[in-house]
Amino acid sequence: MLKLLLNNTDIKHKGLSEVMIAMLNPIKTVLASFFPFLVFCLASVTNNALAQESTNNTGFNQQIEYWPTNGWRSSTPEQQGMSSAGLSQLFTQIQRRKLDIYSLLVVRNGYIVVEANKGEIDNTYPIYSSTKSITSALVGIAIDKGLIRSVEQRVYPLLSVSPDKIQEQKSVLQIKHLLNMSCALQWPEIALGYAAPNNPIFQMMRSNNWVDYALQKSMSTVPGKEFNYNSGCSHLLSAIIDKTSRRSTGLSAEEFAQAQLFSPLGISKRQYNWRRDPQGIVYGGSGLSMRPRDMAKIGQLFLTKGHWQGKQIIARSWVEQSTKEKISLPWQGMVAEHYAYQWYVQPFGFNSLGYKGQYIFVLPALNIVVVVTANLDQQQFVAPIQLVKDFVVPAAILEGKLVHKLQVQRQLTRQLKHFSDH
Repeated sequence: MLKLLLNNTDIKHKGLSEVMIAMLNPIKTVLASFFPFLVFCLASVTNNALAQESTNNTGFNQQIEYWPTNGWRSSTPEQQGMSSAGLSQLFTQIQRRKLDIYSLLVVRNGYIVVEANKGEIDNTYPIYSSTKSITSALVGIAIDKGLIRSVEQRVYPLLSVSPDKIQEQKSVLQIKHLLNMSCALQWPEIALGYAAPNNPIFQMMRSNNWVDYALQKSMSTVPGKEFNYNSGCSHLLSAIIDKTSRRSTGLSAEEFAQAQLFSPLGISKRQYNWRRDPQGIVYGGSGLSMRPRDMAKIGQLFLTKGHWQGKQIIARSWVEQSTKEKISLPWQGMVAEHYAYQWYVQPFGFNSLGYKGQYIFVLPALNIVVVVTANLDQQQFVAPIQLVKDFVVPAAILEGKLVHKLQVQRQLTRQLKHFSDH
């Protein structure tokens, strides 16, 4: 264009700068009027792309601003679309019912909106059977890595054990039966109660080989037919991970968990403890002690469909498959109506559950994770489920614009301090 301008005879008689200015003035006027529209269009396209990417990763329209790998960020409830007044009612109820809760954490949109601890933030707590949900996640990772073919793979050959000739139905026992606790091995863990010394869970722990103890139990029916709570099933899953991982990678189940799950989330070895059986296999049914904030990372990973900071830690298909109802529970809705793969399915989402009230709740539709550690008795240990249903969910389902009331936020702050001090 400059060459054409220089060849123009008008330019030979006028200064080049005058001609350029004269020609650019109209262009400047057009650009000045068009530029805001152009910026708006580009911003809209970018935001829509981000929203679409977020929807593909998480199942809801959430734009992830950061990842809590190196630490969580905090926010007021109102900034994340929750009501401080509603959450205040939650703590009023805890105090009124005198629930012995150690810590309670509510995360929305990846930000901590409520955190209450009776101890230090970095304290670890035994999470008991909430360990099972983490074991399930490791099974999904092992399948994704090719260590395990599928949930249909048979258990006894996988562990190099020949099933008893008397009970040939043991040969059809599959990984999925361990995951949904329909393995049919005789195991009256709930029926006897945890105060009974002859409870199979304690007998297993007193044995020299926990895996052999579980595998040698007789079958009461055909695998896959009915649910029976069995922590031995969960330990067999850990044994399968341990055996297949050692064979393929040289890593134990615990080392596999650290490399493939905990480390990517920013959970170091010194931040948790995991009990082992006499053979050195981490106890898949219990035995993990973790920080509440790290428990929240597990929940957040499931909230984002296994995606974390640019990597797919757990296959999205496994997150979806492992948290969908697989079998009916026989407890008349006391805990839940259905069980998935080591997760309980709720109308509002799904949750892990450990002895005395250790919970990781995941509420996908509301983009919320709730963590509870507690010392609740048998009559109260399901109370956190009701608290989430009655107070956390309503605090997030709001019509109209939230009003930022400083007085209400201060009241919630006082309640959190009171919780921590008592």
